[in-house]
Amino acid sequence: MASRPQLPDAYHKAIDRLAGRDIGARRSALLELDALALEGSPWRQSVVDAICGYLRAPEVEGCLDREVRREAVRVLASQLRALPEESGETLADARPQQSLQVDLSGAELEDVDFSECRFGEASFADTLFRGQCVFDGAQFAGDAQFQCALFASDVSFSRARFDCWAVFGRTRFHGRANFDGALFRGFAWFGHGEESIDEDDDAAWEAIEKRRAIPWGELNEDDPVWPRDVLVGEYQSWEEGGDGARFNDEVSFRDARFEDGAWFWKVRFGGGSLFQRAAFYGQVHLDHPSVDLTAARVAGADAGDEQHWPFGWTVSFERGGEGNEDEHSGRLVPDRATHAYCRQLVDPDPVVRLSGLRGLEGLGDAEPGLRQRVADTICEYLRIPLTFDVAARSAAFTGDQAQELRVRHAAQRVLADRTHHSADTHWEDISLGLSGATLLDFDLSECHLGYGDFSGAQFYGTTTFEEALFSTGVDFCIRGTHSGRASFHGDATFAGARFGSEPWNMRNLMEWGLKGCVFHAQPAEVFSPN
Repeated sequence: MASRPQLPDAYHKAIDRLAGRDIGARRSALLELDALALEGSPWRQSVVDAICGYLRAPEVEGCLDREVRREAVRVLASQLRALPEESGETLADARPQQSLQVDLSGAELEDVDFSECRFGEASFADTLFRGQCVFDGAQFAGDAQFQCALFASDVSFSRARFDCWAVFGRTRFHGRANFDGALFRGFAWFGHGEESIDEDDDAAWEAIEKRRAIPWGELNEDDPVWPRDVLVGEYQSWEEGGDGARFNDEVSFRDARFEDGAWFWKVRFGGGSLFQRAAFYGQVHLDHPSVDLTAARVAGADAGDEQHWPFGWTVSFERGGEGNEDEHSGRLVPDRATHAYCRQLVDPDPVVRLSGLRGLEGLGDAEPGLRQRVADTICEYLRIPLTFDVAARSAAFTGDQAQELRVRHAAQRVLADRTHHSADTHWEDISLGLSGATLLDFDLSECHLGYGDFSGAQFYGTTTFEEALFSTGVDFCIRGTHSGRASFHGDATFAGARFGSEPWNMRNLMEWGLKGCVFHAQPAEVFSPN
């Protein structure tokens, strides 16, 4: 790698003033750095590094410092849009090697406009975005790392181009998120899982320990380490990482193009999920009932690529010139037998949601082969984040809130009634994917199931696993860690429960993850062997 040219004295003096306490000196230092970068393009990366370092430093209290930080973001954006005058290129056809590396991980940014900016490697991991946030038309020539970032308001990535990996694992979107027309040339990673770290990689673990995670602070949830979960490479597969991205409001991927994988496993969608006219290539995991795939296409996928679509959608394959079906290209169309029920389950009207729930229940009774898909869809509904405090007194709930709790209780009852060992119509070996779900008076007593994933789940009211059987096991934390712990905000009983082949007792506390959980009331039969 070529060394950077020697920096002039003016650069070093500006850096000293930027780190000082005088607000006026900071402003003048930013302007000098901006001018210096425009004078000599070889110094632009050093200027960008200096501004990023200033923005990563803890914010000093006071309005004036916040104004200087906004100015720093504006200067940074101007550098990321600028091209060397002698290149004769436009922003759209700039070469990747001209892109600048940006590291704003852990920074707190307010009112950012990075529209039409060119990034090389870009790290916004653990970054807090407040106020306006725009990346419209931005280009990322290297990996774009947004894992564990928090967008406190609306954000737009309309027409953004990601040439390498776009990593949004465990990113939180509190406002609306717009990815309309975005181009993902590399893997689009919004879901569960992360790249793993070797157990003996001391430098990597030291960096993890120094990370300044954004306080979790989500309504009805209380796990401070949930967003910091990482994988231990020797013991965990890449599917076993932390929670997926969380969209509290509507997210739109209309006309987006996913040229590699589109990974949305364990994403939590709180509003509409719009994928109309999107194009998918390669591996896909997108299975929430709120997803709208109208006019979306599958094009050129390899035969070995797994694709998981929401229940209620199916691929209609196109026919080739000789009348043969093309197994790798098609369009997403509603499945007439199931689509209506799934859409009803996420309808704004609680009466319609109850109707969809009953329709899915009847479908599972009639079609044994669809029972796991029905259970998965109901679990995805229960994973939708609630927008009000469930610990409040019932008298404080509005009519809509009370109705929402009624539908959720009904959804829980469908799962329990159909897996109870004495049920007339017993759904056998059903697995429950309830990671991150908010569950109320959850009762699986005497139910016989396959596997249960309750990592990060929040149990309110009375929780009962008495005499429950999970034939292939259950997890109440991310396996092998204390991250993603479940919390019990009321009485809980596990008397006579069997998780895997063994009865509940002290010896398997760690194996099933309950030792890392939080109990806000004394649990029955947890710390006493059967």
